[in-house]
Amino acid sequence: MEQPDEIEIALQRKEIWMFCAAQGLTLGAVFVDRRVHGDVTARLGFTALVDVLCFPDSYAVVVPSLTHLSERPGVRRVLASRIRGTASQLLAVYGDEER
Repeated sequence: MEQPDEIEIALQRKEIWMFCAAQGLTLGAVFVDRRVHGDVTARLGFTALVDVLCFPDSYAVVVPSLTHLSERPGVRRVLASRIRGTASQLLAVYGDEER
């Protein structure tokens, strides 16, 4: 059965792919966490993403916007810190920056 958010995920995947193509980056994989509350930092898809970032050819994580990680600034900072701890970049399609 198709998940109700499949159309939204497909649109976000296309936005990310187009951003990567414009930046000269190759999109390797897309990780999705479904039905995760915004205050949760333990996420299966996110954990798999961080594991992949340990590979030598990994360069960056691309998200539609940084709020895509979490609407909560504290949780967003924790997740962004985990990504940056792998020496990978965190890029947002819509260019917002974490302060």
